[in-house]
Amino acid sequence: MKPSERLFRSLIIASVLTACASGVIDYLFPDLIPPALQTVKPSVTFDTLRIADIVLAVACIPIGLSMIASIIGLYQFRPWAPRLALYTTVGLVALFPFISFSVNSGWAGMFGVIDSLLWGAVITMAYFSPIHSKFLKNGR
Repeated sequence: MKPSERLFRSLIIASVLTACASGVIDYLFPDLIPPALQTVKPSVTFDTLRIADIVLAVACIPIGLSMIASIIGLYQFRPWAPRLALYTTVGLVALFPFISFSVNSGWAGMFGVIDSLLWGAVITMAYFSPIHSKFLKNGR
């Protein structure tokens, strides 16, 4: 395996690990969020089902599945993977306005930013680096 392939795959793995860390750190270490903020999240409830809730419920499953597929496809240098990763990322970003609010620790935020940077590097490399040739159908 060439160094650029190793770097590309390492970035994918690092992105996945930091995304997971961002998602679970506040559950593993609840004291990272001050007690006053911990009480805010459960106290804010909506009495009715909102349009935003329906959009999130309908969109999250296919976007989650396509994100998993794109990660695997990128790791295996499948020709369809860069496009799927880009479209899925745009779809995921488009869902953010439908999320009412989020309470996260600084650590979760840090891992989230690192994940975003790493994922951006993965997509950039897939399109604009010599690794792009690995995604061409005939492997040029």
